[in-house]
Amino acid sequence: MITVNELHRVCNKYNFFTEGTNEQYSKLFDTVREDAQDIGKIALIIWVCSEQSYKDIYNTLVNEFC
Repeated sequence: MITVNELHRVCNKYNFFTEGTNEQYSKLFDTVREDAQDIGKIALIIWVCSEQSYKDIYNTLVNEFC
């Protein structure tokens, strides 16, 4: 299960979500709280506010959380 704290750690570690606002970051964490197992959805939200490709973000999340 992905937690907000663990996702925050991963985003900092890999420089994900650097293009997002505080409000967008809050919405990402709300999504994690509601649907923590949907890695594809979480990766998509991160991708919108990141410079990395969706594939790289998705693969990183799978490696970190699965």
